[in-house]
Amino acid sequence: TDDQFAYVVATHIDKHHIHNHIIICSTDLEGQHKYRDVKQSAKDLAEISDSLCREHGLSVIQNPQDKTVTYDKWQGNQRRFTHRDELRMIIDAVLRMQPDGFDALMQLLEDAGCRIKRGAHISIKLPEGKRYIRLDTLGSEYDETSLRRTLAHDHVHIPKIPRGDFNGSQVKRLIDIETKLHAGKGKG
Repeated sequence: TDDQFAYVVATHIDKHHIHNHIIICSTDLEGQHKYRDVKQSAKDLAEISDSLCREHGLSVIQNPQDKTVTYDKWQGNQRRFTHRDELRMIIDAVLRMQPDGFDALMQLLEDAGCRIKRGAHISIKLPEGKRYIRLDTLGSEYDETSLRRTLAHDHVHIPKIPRGDFNGSQVKRLIDIETKLHAGKGKG
């Protein structure tokens, strides 16, 4: 980095092999420039590391595989299924029942065990939730205006598909809610 960027080299011995992690600050020491050409830098660092290993009689990985993933993909792989994801899926399930209007949608959500708080903004608490979630924080497809337009057939609702991992209790809760919705209320 030509002493322009701060960096840390962390050597790990916690596995059956010794390995390094090299972290480079993305902003230079003067706060003026952003670090660029990360892929080439990674290749250069790998060559330097391999050279040092050979020099000291250590093993070098032959034909290394490119295992890098973008941050978005990594985050998607790590992301957990959130309460907002669950609320979106409940709303999607209720919309599939084709309620007659927004009030009928709210009634079906209450029938599913959700609690509704109306004020300047509509907020919904999941059946086993601790906090209310504002509709306008769920994304543009789930705000009050979009839901009203969808119910008036002026807008095609596009469900937001969660990227996270579901755990067993969340899946069971969603199935219970779907069952409760289909058990009796009809369209609303």
